[in-house]
Amino acid sequence: FYPLAIAQELGYFKKEGISIHELATSGGGAPVAPVISGDTPIGLASMSAAILAGLRGAPIKVISGVSPNFLATIVYAVSAESDIKRFADLAGKKAKVGYTSGGSITDTASAVAVKAERLREGTDVVRLALGSMQAATAALLTRQIDVEVCNVNAVADYVVKGKVRIIADTSDYMKNYEANAVIVNTAYLQKNKETVRRFLRAYSAATDYGNTHKDWVRTLYAKNSGVAPEAANIILEKLSWTTKLNYDGFNNQLDLLKQNGEVEQSVDAKKLFDGLVDLSLLP
Repeated sequence: FYPLAIAQELGYFKKEGISIHELATSGGGAPVAPVISGDTPIGLASMSAAILAGLRGAPIKVISGVSPNFLATIVYAVSAESDIKRFADLAGKKAKVGYTSGGSITDTASAVAVKAERLREGTDVVRLALGSMQAATAALLTRQIDVEVCNVNAVADYVVKGKVRIIADTSDYMKNYEANAVIVNTAYLQKNKETVRRFLRAYSAATDYGNTHKDWVRTLYAKNSGVAPEAANIILEKLSWTTKLNYDGFNNQLDLLKQNGEVEQSVDAKKLFDGLVDLSLLP
């Protein structure tokens, strides 16, 4: 969601006459709950979590895409001393694979890698929901798990320090998936449509600036996050941003949920997309 920081730094929100306050959550599906309740009117969530909430009739709308290549930032990490060189090496190890929580992108990414490499849960791997990326990284560093599935920003500093290795990223397994979405509480949207429009205008301007000024973004990220410039390079190397949302990517994400048994096969993708997604306020 780094366009928020870019927009703050460049005064785009101030220019639109709005102020924002960021609320950090454990990621994945966690940001959906405060948006549903209205405590946080706008949030960034995994598309899987948004789809599942939408199917439950939750009062949310998807109002923007996030990144065309976000999946490249979801990585599979091991300790530097591990003999694991690729995810397929987990065969026969009953390896512990940590992710954040159910419905999160790390949950999806771990399940996809297991399936793609034809590994067996319970025999080759045991997937563990650890609640947050911080908890998963701590578990990796203390050898409580063998592989962490996480956003690259959780481990980049440890990669630079030689404590962690990245063996793959999710784009190795998933092509053309809408991994994340900007969501809004529908009651808030109805009452504050112009405010949401101004938010998206500032957000969109920040995505454009970020994509064309990568060195500046790396410097800002390193400063704001307190990480080494080398770590910022690892984090932002493959990342770009967008407000566009690809229907085929949405449909692929829904199909994945169907394959995992989280969504009924009878769910109509087009009907769900039309009911859940509203991109009309984008500039």
